[in-house]
Amino acid sequence: MTETTFIQVILPLRLEWEPVYYVPDGSRVQLGERVMVNFAGKTYTAAVSNTDARKEASEMDAGRIKPISGIAELLQPITKEEIELWRKVAGYYLCTVGEVYKAAYPDWKISEEKVKARKAHIQKLKEYSIAAGLPFSMEPQAPARLKFILSWLKRPLRKGVTYCIWCQK
Repeated sequence: MTETTFIQVILPLRLEWEPVYYVPDGSRVQLGERVMVNFAGKTYTAAVSNTDARKEASEMDAGRIKPISGIAELLQPITKEEIELWRKVAGYYLCTVGEVYKAAYPDWKISEEKVKARKAHIQKLKEYSIAAGLPFSMEPQAPARLKFILSWLKRPLRKGVTYCIWCQK
């Protein structure tokens, strides 16, 4: 049995404290990585500020600690130095670290990063489909084609092939 990993995150909100979440089994997160969390009924993109929050978790009611919704893999991680700078700025301007995070990474910037990452992913799919001799387009019927392409690329994995040259898995 593996030990539960507890993390603290910085939310883009005015909070005087950093909420504690746990990481589901099989997942790993690092300091500065961006994760999706549910807070007060809304989903936020949060930055991991502490990867070993067992002490903080032991002080809380175990039923109140929720799991992270997922890892925002498309977004670049935040450096330790950047988080330290946010703490200094928050102390100097008498605001919270979450408010500094929100100013450094406003919603439009996070959305812009996701769009750039999605475009890069589509470009990879386009290259894979061309290499496989399949047509590729982003027309209205393209989602069905994209689904077909993805299923076609993953087919060797379902048939017991351990390595697929297109998926690199």
